[in-house]
Amino acid sequence: MAEQINNPQVEALSMRIKQLAISPDAMTRLIETETSEGKVNKRDILEALRYDHNLLDASTIIALLRSKLFSVEELLDAGLEKAYVRELFSDNKFPSFGVPSKLEHIDKPSTEIYFWGVPGSGITLAIGSIINAMTNSNEVAAAHPDIESQGYVNLIKLMRIFQDETICRVPEGNSTLEMSAMGIDLIDAEDKTHPVTLIEPPTSMLRCIYNQSVVKEPVKENEQEIIDTLSHLINDSTNRRIHFFVIENTDERKLFDELPEKIYLSTTISFLQQLGAFKKTDGIYILVTKVDNSDAVKANDLVQSKYLGIHNRLQMICRENYIGNGQVEVIPFSVGEFCFKTLFKYNPKPADTVARVILENTNSAVEKKPLDTTVKHFLSKIKLPKR
Repeated sequence: MAEQINNPQVEALSMRIKQLAISPDAMTRLIETETSEGKVNKRDILEALRYDHNLLDASTIIALLRSKLFSVEELLDAGLEKAYVRELFSDNKFPSFGVPSKLEHIDKPSTEIYFWGVPGSGITLAIGSIINAMTNSNEVAAAHPDIESQGYVNLIKLMRIFQDETICRVPEGNSTLEMSAMGIDLIDAEDKTHPVTLIEPPTSMLRCIYNQSVVKEPVKENEQEIIDTLSHLINDSTNRRIHFFVIENTDERKLFDELPEKIYLSTTISFLQQLGAFKKTDGIYILVTKVDNSDAVKANDLVQSKYLGIHNRLQMICRENYIGNGQVEVIPFSVGEFCFKTLFKYNPKPADTVARVILENTNSAVEKKPLDTTVKHFLSKIKLPKR
């Protein structure tokens, strides 16, 4: 968690590092060059790390330690926790994922749960922690991963990331254009089965949708294939759906191909509307990731100040399609406390909350009978004659 910096020189250095969109290797070279030229001193770097333990990537820290820019003892003196510093030199590897087989369709009668967000918003970790919560939470009596699902291998790898009372590692970036569909049967307290399929579209899909829908530029053949796959899934499936729109909690003004996150989310919502993706939907949620201490006030403030248009539009979709009570719930989310950007201590509580939301919004009979909201709305319009 970043603290308020009182030293203007250190604050300027911290802000400059955050604004540099360069690789960890490039960051290492830049810091080494500028310290040797006297433009930056190691004391300010260590002080900046004291205030923000996620200022630099783990690989950058390791490289700077090896180049003797600073020592392990100096890192510890700057307030970095010993467990994280020790993990830097462990033999543990960062998890990686292979390319899943092409997703043609979802055969499993289940509630399909979609997660929509831009690269870096934390979708993969969020899905992994939710899966872990489903299999280890008090909210769910039992959970059985579906070995026949297309994303089963990735599901198992995601589950292995999250370990209690140890330092976990963020998986390597996934650049695949394939969607991953991970099936799980959830068992509730009454021993009823709630089949669900968690679907992770590639984060680059939002850019493809934007380019096709707004820029009107021809997309690459493999990008068109993934858009066509999504269209087939939406049009051909008889399953009910839940949608999570994922927003990253950050004070930084991040751009993706020179556009802010909200532009891609807005375009994706329009695209999904045109496909009719919300017609068989039982819940729409905004998941605000990287929120310390599951701070609901902070998450809601972020949405109200920066994503109000997105929130209001989704609520209108809920009212038009009789989804839930016509409201879009904002859920604060975090997988735990981070250090060096890629190491973290797992906190299962936020994922437990999402697991409960999913369980409550899926029907044990699989086929959701949309009578609860639709019929109530219809009956409310009927005026019975007075006696």
